Amino acid sequence: AYLSKRKRKAALLAALEGTANKNGLALSHVDFLDGKVIAWDQFKKMLLFTYITNDRPTLIDLSPVSRCYVVRKTNGKNTTAITLQIADVNNRVRHSIPFYEQFTDCEANLKKLDGCSREWEHRINTNLHQVESSS
Repeated sequence: AYLSKRKRKAALLAALEGTANKNGLALSHVDFLDGKVIAWDQFKKMLLFTYITNDRPTLIDLSPVSRCYVVRKTNGKNTTAITLQIADVNNRVRHSIPFYEQFTDCEANLKKLDGCSREWEHRINTNLHQVESSS
């Protein structure tokens, strides 16, 4: 089982890199989440996201984006979802990237996925503001 998981990761990385290459992107950061993967090209401001079960990554252009933030949904004490919301200048949510989905993702990884969502929030926001100040 361990090898097949590694092979699946490799196949997924190959699919991501294939999509990146076709679109002239260079992936500067890749994170494997539970059953999902998120990657990006920092310079072209393009985000790639896909579920492991889907070999066609979604391309998200961060150019029209003004900020992103983490939304945590809870039901009592249980966290039911952690998503990264990507919003434009009018505060409309353009994309919603699920970092944790109850019953889909492993609850034992909740802390890790929560931390990961905040890292991406920081990574993207920092990058968006760098570009704004230099223009």
